[in-house]
Amino acid sequence: MAELVRRSEDPDVEPVYEGGFRKITYGFVTQTFGEDGKCTGQEFVAGDQCEFEDVDGESIDEQDEEYQPYNMVQPGVDYYYLQMYELVSPILCGPWPTKDERDAEMDKAREDDYEWDHTFHDFELPKGTPVDFV
Repeated sequence: MAELVRRSEDPDVEPVYEGGFRKITYGFVTQTFGEDGKCTGQEFVAGDQCEFEDVDGESIDEQDEEYQPYNMVQPGVDYYYLQMYELVSPILCGPWPTKDERDAEMDKAREDDYEWDHTFHDFELPKGTPVDFV
């Protein structure tokens, strides 16, 4: 079993388990399907029952933890492209619901950009993935 480690001299600060811990939440998954039988969305409905274990899988008492939403990857993908000039000033374009729509927009941007030396990089991400870069 992982050892409790005191990280502060303050007696009000609870000791933590070395290596962290796992929270197991029981609940239900609700999936929605279209007429074609393909999944169009899903959500996790958390129940009230939770168990905690240390990194070795041993049961431990309930722990204080930072809230973490139960985000689930949604079916399908979003289509993007990244437009770059000499590896600086990236411009993220998208998302588009289909590859064909993304490719058409990327081709149009290439035509409009014939005087500049931009590169274009196409990619897909699971639907609903937050995209943020600096």
